Amino acid sequence: LHQPPQVVMGRALVLGGTGFMGRSTVQALLQHGHQVSVLNRGKAHWDQPEWISKVNQIIANRKNSKEFRKILSSSGEWEVVVDFTSFNDNDMRDIVEGLRDKVQHYIYISSDSVYEVSEPTNRPRKEEDSKRPSDPQTRQKLNENDDYGHGKFQCEEVLQETKPFPYTCLRLPDVLGPYDNTKRHWKHQLCLVASSIDSETFVQIPKKPHPLSFIFSEDVASLVIRVIEAGSITFGEAFNFGCFETPTMEEYLNEISRRLGITPRYQKKNDPKSFLPSVSFGPIDIGKAVSVLKMKPTPFSEVLRRTVEWHEDAWAKYPDLRPTCKLNLSEQAIVALGQHYQR
Repeated sequence: LHQPPQVVMGRALVLGGTGFMGRSTVQALLQHGHQVSVLNRGKAHWDQPEWISKVNQIIANRKNSKEFRKILSSSGEWEVVVDFTSFNDNDMRDIVEGLRDKVQHYIYISSDSVYEVSEPTNRPRKEEDSKRPSDPQTRQKLNENDDYGHGKFQCEEVLQETKPFPYTCLRLPDVLGPYDNTKRHWKHQLCLVASSIDSETFVQIPKKPHPLSFIFSEDVASLVIRVIEAGSITFGEAFNFGCFETPTMEEYLNEISRRLGITPRYQKKNDPKSFLPSVSFGPIDIGKAVSVLKMKPTPFSEVLRRTVEWHEDAWAKYPDLRPTCKLNLSEQAIVALGQHYQR
């Protein structure tokens, strides 16, 4: 690894920042005394974060690679960079060229989807299980089946090959919490409500259940802070992290329903239509983050309480952002849903 530059302590750059996980991460960095800059398109899917006036905002469009690299290279030197916005090798090469020798510690927000394009194993995925298949046809098929996981793995591979600065990769499972701009949880929550009030609406669940991993958005922020504090012991390393609990899809949906006080209608399918999970292999092993970083995740019951309550309030607070048109519900069910939330 290159020798990191000597910079003013506390100078942090967050790529993204106003979206889902980035909101709580920026807030945590500010609370820990960092001088924070956020680099994004200057737009927020929800409303602007409360901390927006406390950060330096750099407007940039990642689609313009040449301009993006120029903005990065002229941005100065950083104690830490947290990247939520790199999704393939081209994205990461822009980062490498724009920030080479300008970063003490680069933290890449990766995904457990890298295991979707890795050699299969029957155990919960550990960090060392991120190995591409040696057979070219198998590798190509896996990459085609999960382009997102392939792209995230490419990003990690660029870092491993170039070693442009000290880095750490955080492999996260499906994220739950407020301000989820994917709206995957919100869609499930609305479908559960619809199935409880409309006799012709059912929520599909798998006939063969298997355990899943989730992480709370605020735990992502805590993990980032812990990695910064741990420093050099995390350089060149990857860490899985999520909740200790690994519920099945039905258990996840049942807990949402319990929080809402409803009784949903289920329909068991071999290949159910579902917004979550985003991976097929099951849970991840978080033992490394627990032992090395001394991380302790938020209990899953508390994660769902916070998530469910926020999304219930979101119906009235963000009427233009409701995902009802993407729920594949009948007109009758959508009307019933609207009447339910007007009470």
